[in-house]
Amino acid sequence: MRGGDVAIDPIELGPVLRCLPHLMRNAVDHGIEPSAERGSKPQRRQLVLSFRDGAESWDIRVTDDGRGIDPKRVVDASVCQGIVNVPPLDQLKMPDTLALLT
Repeated sequence: MRGGDVAIDPIELGPVLRCLPHLMRNAVDHGIEPSAERGSKPQRRQLVLSFRDGAESWDIRVTDDGRGIDPKRVVDASVCQGIVNVPPLDQLKMPDTLALLT
C-alpha cells in the first residue's frame, strides 16, 4: 500500500471503502494470470493500492503486474451485453475500448 499517510475525512471514506474490495477482487480475478501463464515474470504477484491527495479530489489506484486488459474481450463482452454496437475491433482505439469498462 502506498500513500498510507493521506488524510481522508471519515464521512467521505464510506463510499471509497465500499468500492475497494471490488477493485481489488477484479485485479486478482481478471488481471493477475495463473502461474503457468506468467512466463518470465516473478511467480510472486504484485497488487498495489495507492492513494494520493489532490487539490480537489483523491487519486486512488489499484494496479497489478498481470497480463493487462485484452481489448477484444472488453469489446466482445460489451457487445454481448448490448452495451454497444461497435465497428470492427481494429477500428476501435484503445481509449474508446477502455471507456467501455466504466
